[in-house]
Order: sequence, then structure tokens, then C-alpha cells
Amino acid sequence: PKTLFGIHVSGFPNMFLLVGPQSPTILQNTTEVIQTQAEYIVDVLERVRRTGARAVVDADPDAETKWVDHCTRHYPGSVWSRCENWYNKKSQGAVGPVVVDGYIGKYSEYLQHLHGEGDLGLRFHG
Repeated sequence: PKTLFGIHVSGFPNMFLLVGPQSPTILQNTTEVIQTQAEYIVDVLERVRRTGARAVVDADPDAETKWVDHCTRHYPGSVWSRCENWYNKKSQGAVGPVVVDGYIGKYSEYLQHLHGEGDLGLRFHG
């Protein structure tokens, strides 16, 4: 599956995931990831409210692909790629999950940089 920030899925407007694919959930405390994602979602919804219109929020497919590519580039060199655990499924012959690089602070920086911005890989229309 592909997402934008582990939150948005192109083609599913106004749907916001928590702890979705390509979020740092397997690397971090899930409660902390949910809090970070929820704060980001609230910021997006507040931006929609400020526009005064009924808006549709959807992930741009190109931005989604770029996010997944970013996550894919990180994983092979990480310590997580060398572990044989439930999340990388090496025992099943899989390559492993695609997760965002780093720790919750780095993921938070991705989202905080984007809070309230219109050029974050989302399409707003209504």
C-alpha cells in the first residue's frame, strides 16, 4: 500500500489514517505517533475551515509516490532491515516494510514543516 505521510491515501478524499503504512509506527511508541499525526490532521482541518468552503482534501498521487520512494530509500540501510521480526517478514521471503526514516522527532519535523501549508502534497478543492 502507498500513503502520503502514513496519513493520506490518494483517491480516498477526506480520509485520514492514523498509524498507516509509511508512518514510523513500528519504530516508535504508537501513542506518540498517533498524537503527532492527530495534531497534523487537526492543522489540515483548521486550514480547510479557514477557507470558509466545504473542501475536499486528497493526496496528490505524485507526492504520495515521492513519500513512498523516500521511505524505500531509507529502509535497506537501516538496522531494521537486518532484523528478522514480525514487521519485516524476512522469514516469508519479503523485502520488508517501507517506513519513514529516523525517530519520532524526525517524522514530527516532516509534519511540522508542513502544518497549515498548501503545498504539502495535498489537493484542496470543493
